[in-house]
Amino acid sequence: MEKVLNILLIDDNAVDRMSISRRLRQSGYEYKLFETGSPVEGLEIARDQNIDCVFLDFHMPELDGPNWVTQARPSLAGNTKIIVMTNMPEEHVQAKFKGIKVDGVFQKSSLVKPTAMQEILQFLFGI
Repeated sequence: MEKVLNILLIDDNAVDRMSISRRLRQSGYEYKLFETGSPVEGLEIARDQNIDCVFLDFHMPELDGPNWVTQARPSLAGNTKIIVMTNMPEEHVQAKFKGIKVDGVFQKSSLVKPTAMQEILQFLFGI
């Protein structure tokens, strides 16, 4: 039996959340999805659930990606993977995360290809 992944999806854009959620369904992996448009609510979920992987929008009004990761890391297991999603240039985003551990930065446009989530989850978890 494969491990059921607990995935937290945080993006203030409902259309982007729907698109990522659709790609997760197509991945073939078993998962439980915790989904929110609020990074503050995402912090609460991270504290209350045993999250394996976070898909995090970089730019949100209440709390940006780097600040979210800094606040959430103490509540997350050491092996929790964090994937940052953005429409901004990757170099800009990586510079903002300097010294903050994340497991990948992806352009949102690259995540819409049908096999994207399967490839990412296989790379992160080897399952």
